[in-house]
Amino acid sequence: AWCTYAVAVGVAFAMWAWADRVQDINFLSEFSPVALILVMAFYAWLISYPFVGLIFVIFFEQRIGGLFSVSSDVRKGMNSILAPIFMGCISYFLMNFLSGVVVAAMDAALFCYAVERSLGQKQERFDQLYFSIQQTFAIGTVVRNSSAVVPGVAPGGHGPTNAAVAAPWQAHVAVVGRPLFTW
Repeated sequence: AWCTYAVAVGVAFAMWAWADRVQDINFLSEFSPVALILVMAFYAWLISYPFVGLIFVIFFEQRIGGLFSVSSDVRKGMNSILAPIFMGCISYFLMNFLSGVVVAAMDAALFCYAVERSLGQKQERFDQLYFSIQQTFAIGTVVRNSSAVVPGVAPGGHGPTNAAVAAPWQAHVAVVGRPLFTW
């Protein structure tokens, strides 16, 4: 999520530089370093709340935008200020949605892998995916009567033993508490 946010802020400042160049003004370069850092912090905060940022742009444009002529330098400066906020908020909305789609797709793929593994099935067409998952995720164990936490195992020493982990494509069920049913 932080990468999506950082890219959206980068898009906003790229938009500001582009708007300045297209309108033949140097509004961004006129800021002192301290003022530029403050403006960047304000933009970063405003883009982190994209709906508020869009409402800010619309409200500001509705209330103040009609006071200046289209060809004035003030209007060009307002374009250079408001267009980046708009683009940053829209890009944050879009990239946040797309990153959610990617995360959901990965969740579905890993869930299907877990179901196939628990059923002891394997599809040949997914051999490369299985290999990648096995290289990425470690199956852990817990030493009996130990409080050590190991990834891949339920807490409290209820996980599979080392011999059970070594068996490929075998389902292991670890229940913490009272089981509802047994196999």
